[in-house]
Order: sequence, then structure tokens, then C-alpha cells
Amino acid sequence: SGRPAPFNRLGGGQFQGPKPVAEMMTERVFEVEPIDERRLPIALVWAVLALSVLPLLLHTIGWVFSSHLTHSVESQTVTNAFSEPLAASFVHNLMEWTAVCVAVFAGLLALFHVRQNPDFVVLTIGVTMVFVGPLDAFHILAADRIMTATIDHQNLVPMTWAISRFAKALMLGVGVALFIFAKPRIKLRRTYLLFVGALFSVMIAYTIVRVGAQAGPLPQAYFPGSWVSRPWDIPALSLFLVSGIFLYPRLFRTQPNLFSHALLVAVFPEIATEFHMAFGSNELYDPHFFTAHFLKIVAYLVPLAALTLDFTQAFRREITASEQLAKAMGGLKNETREREQIERQLRSREIRLTQLTESIREVFWIADPPSKKLIYISPAYEEIFGRSCESLYESPSSFLDVIHAEDRDEVEAIVNLSLIHI
Repeated sequence: SGRPAPFNRLGGGQFQGPKPVAEMMTERVFEVEPIDERRLPIALVWAVLALSVLPLLLHTIGWVFSSHLTHSVESQTVTNAFSEPLAASFVHNLMEWTAVCVAVFAGLLALFHVRQNPDFVVLTIGVTMVFVGPLDAFHILAADRIMTATIDHQNLVPMTWAISRFAKALMLGVGVALFIFAKPRIKLRRTYLLFVGALFSVMIAYTIVRVGAQAGPLPQAYFPGSWVSRPWDIPALSLFLVSGIFLYPRLFRTQPNLFSHALLVAVFPEIATEFHMAFGSNELYDPHFFTAHFLKIVAYLVPLAALTLDFTQAFRREITASEQLAKAMGGLKNETREREQIERQLRSREIRLTQLTESIREVFWIADPPSKKLIYISPAYEEIFGRSCESLYESPSSFLDVIHAEDRDEVEAIVNLSLIHI
């Protein structure tokens, strides 16, 4: 025990120390201005819809995206007989490799996203894109005879195209259906398995194209002049229609975010792509053929745009939070300086008050009436009563021992009365 610290009550108020940092942080809630992060920008949505519909309208009025190439040398000069097919093949290669790059980049970006934020829909997009990207790559390598192929070019290109399109429609549809009806949860303990799986997908894609390119005669792919000119594209078209009508809208209602909205928007160019191939294209490199390849690139770009927007929004939230944290820390420093100044002033006043009480040659005290506990006794008590202040703190009534026996009862009554009237 020892002498209690001098009282800190000044002017009827009591100083409270600085608030804890945690409390300061809860008072300064980091709020980002509300924006709709569940949908793609409306301008992007309208652009995708316009690109999906506009080519069909332009074809209807006679405006086409490429010259109709004939394969008869008789109607062409020798130069044109070789240059035009080569030009068409070059454009085909350019468009396919663009689609491959977009698909692979979007797939890897989705897998990186899943590594940080497990999401089954994003995982479905990533696995699908990582699979169909290499499948398209091996498709064009086989078409260019860079991979060994024994199948007729006229059947190999549309059949490997149809396999790639069907695989994408099936993988996305099954993944979305699983999420809607089974609600699977992703627990990634070894994230490197994602990229091992991606490598395995590439091997499967290579095997499919390799076997198809060296298998026996493929079924006839083109039926020029018929209502359905490429019937092998009907399965993919049917799956995209089912997904676009039933699965993707329900997915967006179940989990409204950028990725479910991207699937819903991307299904329009997917359906348009298959529509041009199944009902419009009558041979390789005709206008509907190139239109379908262009729309496929658009469809691949939509999920890539969603992933890019998600990363952008996350970065923007980090920047906003950092700025607000910096402001909060600046305000906290200012408040800390102000509180330190107030504490210095209080300590100065406390010292002066202590000096004042120690210099007064009379005894005065402070007590708590309900408990009759002594809170403070002036140092003059030791000089006048000949007892230590500590003894009085331990036994507040011990001061009566030095009062003359004849006066003790009267003094005790006066003290008790003063406590009652405090």
C-alpha cells in the first residue's frame, strides 16, 4: 500500500484517456461508394448484343464480311487461284489464334481468381476456357497440316470446330447445373492442382484433335443448299439455347455477380455463332464462316471482360481503403497530439494542486459517504495527529485514538453527521 495518487477530478469532470485504436477504427468505417458490381457495364452489354445481331441483319441486306471464294481455277487467273484461298486461310488462322489467346488468357486469369477467392462458377469458366483454347489451337494446327492429318480438309475443319463448340457448351452447362442444384463448395488445399489440371486439359485437347485428324473417314460435314448446312453444329447450338433460356438466368438469380452475368451476356454471341455455322455456312471461308469466327471471339471476350472488371474493382477498393486508412491515421495522429497536450495540461494542474494541498498546514480529507472509505487525506495529518497517512487509509476511524476520551464521542458524531450531509 501507499499514498493513493492525487485525485484527477477537476471542475466537476473527469478526464478519459485516448480511445483504443480498434475503437477509433470501428468509428471510421471504411465505406466504398456503392456501385453495381453484379453486372457488366450496360454499354458493354449493348455492344455485345449489337455485335450478335448486326451481322445477321447485314447478311440479310447483302452486305458480307468476306468475298465468296470459288474453288474452280477455270474462272480465275492463276494468281487469284492461289492468292485468294491463301488470304482466306490466313484470315482464318488469324481469327482462330486470336480466339486461342483470349481463351487461354481468360482461363488462366480465372484459375488465378479461384486461387485467391474460391468460386465454383469462376472455376467452371476457367477450366472450360483452358480446355477449349488449346482445342482450338490444335484444331488450326491440324487444319494447316502442321499436325499430321490424313482427313480431308473440308471435313476436318468443321468437325474439330464442332467438337470444340460442343465441349464448351457442355462443360459450361454441366458446371452451372451442378452449382444450381448441388451447391458444391471449393476447398483448395493445394492450389497448384488447378494448374496441373489445366495441363491435363491441354493433353486431352491434343489427344482429341490428334485422334480425329488421323482417324478413318469422317462423316460429311457440309450439306450445301439444305436448310441445315452444317448439322454437326446443332448439338452445340441446342446446348447453348438450353443454357441461355434456363440455366444462366437461374444462375444469375441464385448468385448475381459479374461472372454469372457474363455467362448470361456471352450466350448471345455463342448462339449467334452456331446459328451462322449451322444454317448459313455452306463451305469453308464463306461469309457466314468468318462471321461465326468473329462472334466466337466476342463470346470469349465477355468472361475475360468480367474477370478484368473484377480485378479492377478489387484494386479500386484497395486504393479507396488505403486512402481512407491514411485519412484515419492522419486524424488519429491529430487527436493523439491534442490528447497529449490535454494530458500535459492536466498533469501541470495536478502538480500545482498537489503542491497547494501539501503546503496547507490544516488537515482536510475526502471520503466516500456510502462506504465511508477514505479517498484522500492531506499531508498535514501526519504532523498534527502524529500518525501516518497510510494508517488512516487502512483504518479510517483510527484518528479517533488520538482524541481525548471525553471528546471522542462528540467528534465521532460530528464526523458521521458531516458524512450524512455530503
